[in-house]
Amino acid sequence: MNSSATRFRKRIYGLPEQAARVCLVCPDFKYNIREGALVGTGSMQPTPTCCCYRFRLRYRIGENPKVWILDPALRCRHDQSKIPHTYREDEPCVFRPGVDWSDGKTLASTVIPWLAMWLMYYEFWHATGEWLGGGEHPEVPIDSSESDNQSNEPE
Repeated sequence: MNSSATRFRKRIYGLPEQAARVCLVCPDFKYNIREGALVGTGSMQPTPTCCCYRFRLRYRIGENPKVWILDPALRCRHDQSKIPHTYREDEPCVFRPGVDWSDGKTLASTVIPWLAMWLMYYEFWHATGEWLGGGEHPEVPIDSSESDNQSNEPE
């Protein structure tokens, strides 16, 4: 068989491995794996001068991961009506769906650092009024069933 004809299958990281890797970068990450979904909460402080944020992560293989900020609540600047690069007030847009994320990547090396960067730019935005994080934000319809699931914290 010609070696150029050999196909390699993309590795997909299972939910237990994804959770273990997130725990390495966010030691207080608490999670459950139920009904094929990894759901957990943790905290991060993007820089020594930034706030410490509690976040919620939900991931199911074959779907895009979602993150929400639980505490402190994200808020608009006094002079602007919307927080940049968010789907909802508490759901930051940290990557381009279908472009930046695939099941062959780990949450710990992508979504978690992307969230930290987003939070850093969020704080810069509060200080300056200018979003310095770049990126593009797709206009995506909000799935009301997902917001209903938002309060389901890991036990």
